[in-house]
Amino acid sequence: MLSDEPEPRPGIRDDKHEKEIVADNARPP
Repeated sequence: MLSDEPEPRPGIRDDKHEKEIVADNARPP
């Protein structure tokens, strides 16, 4: 899932956060 992000931010690596980000990116505009 790191390839999905341009640069992994230190400290913001959270399972819940990542899941939310993935869902946001997977969601169509």
